[in-house]
Amino acid sequence: MKEQLLEHQIYRQGCYMLDRFLIADEGVILSEARLIKNDNNPIFYHLASLETNNNFRQRGLATKILRQVNLFLEQNHILGILENQMLRNNPSHEIYKKNGWQESEKYSNWMFYNKAQDMGNQEIYNVIEFLINEKIADDFDFPEIRIK
Repeated sequence: MKEQLLEHQIYRQGCYMLDRFLIADEGVILSEARLIKNDNNPIFYHLASLETNNNFRQRGLATKILRQVNLFLEQNHILGILENQMLRNNPSHEIYKKNGWQESEKYSNWMFYNKAQDMGNQEIYNVIEFLINEKIADDFDFPEIRIK
């Protein structure tokens, strides 16, 4: 099976934009990341999900996708934020740390990627508080069914 990274897709819903990064083979999505862009000040991307098809786990696909996401954030000089709901001893939790995502000292389970933008901790905490209060990912109408 020869996977390929598809050009990332963009969808707009109200004032938010969804960017999807996919690895697929013959039309089957093997792994994908979904980022929701908030155009308010400061502009940031919320990494709403990073998933790999159960049949294709342990092949480094999530790491490939995450590296593409990181490169995208760096090239666009935008902060990335995520709520990591994996247990700390789960290997999936470590993928983010190994790829430059930092854990919030103030909010457990929240991580950020700030290599392209020199934001201070308080600015990052303000973004996290916004996400906690607004629940954007819960309200976003994702265009396709999630990976099984």
